[in-house]
Amino acid sequence: MKRTLIPGREREERAADAPKIGRPSRDEVRQRQVDIILERHADGEPLVDICAELGLRPAVFRSWCRNDPSLADDWRAVRADYVDALFDKLASVTAQLAASGTIDADDKAANARVNSLKAAQDGLKHITARLKPSAYGDNKATGPGMTVIFNTDLPIGPGQSPGASVDGDFTIVLPSPQKVLTHG
Repeated sequence: MKRTLIPGREREERAADAPKIGRPSRDEVRQRQVDIILERHADGEPLVDICAELGLRPAVFRSWCRNDPSLADDWRAVRADYVDALFDKLASVTAQLAASGTIDADDKAANARVNSLKAAQDGLKHITARLKPSAYGDNKATGPGMTVIFNTDLPIGPGQSPGASVDGDFTIVLPSPQKVLTHG
């Protein structure tokens, strides 16, 4: 079946579904590139790899984001999806490690595979914790407090008891020299 190609102006007048002929406009190419980048990055593919395939520098894409607030909003949403996709990859790598079970210590190929999976696991843990610490970072105590170090010759370590309660004078020295607390 042969189709008749209709030039742009006439096509708009004749039929909206007639195929467009000629090269796509710069804006159409850019929109296709943006759509590809957003879709693939949301699936966990690094921006550098996607841009290399498209023949585009990542800095160019980032400048598009700076100049287009709508694209910047889409990019922020995709970045959140990217971190979640990386976490999914982390879960997959962990499952692969668990499935490897026990391996023979002399099997160098299996040991190398396990070590590479562990390295990937560590890298993914680091990236997800850095990019989305509220969801994937280590929970650290954030309450007020201070560390006190006692230097003593008394046997007060684990499992050691002096036999009688120790009661006497002690001094806590804080980092600034003007603050010394004394009890006694």
